[in-house]
Amino acid sequence: MTELTLSIFDPNTLLPHRAGIAGLALALSVINPDDVLFSWEVTEDAVKLSWDCSDRDAILSLMQQTYQIRDGYLDVPALNLDPQGKYTFTKGVVGVFLQHQQQRTFSDSNVLKSFQIDEGQPEITVSYKPLVDCYYTKEINVFTRRGQFNTNIEVKSQHLPGLEQCFIHGSYKETHKGFLSLLFLPLACSYFQLPFVKHPDSNKKTLVPTYAIVIPEVTNILAWSERRTPSTIYG
Repeated sequence: MTELTLSIFDPNTLLPHRAGIAGLALALSVINPDDVLFSWEVTEDAVKLSWDCSDRDAILSLMQQTYQIRDGYLDVPALNLDPQGKYTFTKGVVGVFLQHQQQRTFSDSNVLKSFQIDEGQPEITVSYKPLVDCYYTKEINVFTRRGQFNTNIEVKSQHLPGLEQCFIHGSYKETHKGFLSLLFLPLACSYFQLPFVKHPDSNKKTLVPTYAIVIPEVTNILAWSERRTPSTIYG
C-alpha cells in the first residue's frame, strides 16, 4: 500500500504548495469514493491519500475526477461554477498556467456565448474557441515503467506560472509530494484579467489580454474550503 501525507506545515512547502493542498482537499470534497482507486482523509492541516494500485492509476483516477472538459470549458466539479464562471475560470487558467500552445488545444471554430452579468441588464455576448483538451486532462508522464512516481519530477510554468529553467542547473525539480500539490493549485487561485497590452510581436497590432492570479495563504484547510465560493475565483 502507498500512503502519502501532504501537510501545509511541512517545512518544505511554500505558499503555492499549501494552496495546492487546499485545492486538492476541495477536489476530494465532491468525489464519490466508489469512483476512484484511492481513499483519503482531510484534516485541518493535511490531506492523507492511500492506495493499493500503482501510483499512475491512482493519480489518473484523481485527475479524471477533478479536471474535465465540457461544452468547451475546463470544468472542475468541486468549484460548482455556472456557465459564466466556467468561461472565466477557463480563460484564467489558460492565460496563467497554460499559456504555451503545447499545453492546450482549442477548436478551430469560434462560437458565440451570451451571459447576463446583472439582473435586468442586457446580456453580454463573447466569441471564444472551445477548449478541446489541456495538460490537466491528459495522462501526466511522471511515472516509471512500473507506474511508480519518479524520484525527481520537473516542474514547469504549467505548475508554477513564470517559472524559468536555470541555464546552469536545468529545470526545477520537485518531490512527488510537492509536484502532486501543485497539480491542484489552479483550484485555489483567484483570477483577474488585466488591461489589454500590445502583442509581443511588434509586427502585430492586435491587443492581447493579460491575466494575474492571487494565491491564498492557507493555514486551515477545512476552514478555507468552507469559505471558498465561486465568487472568489474570478474578478
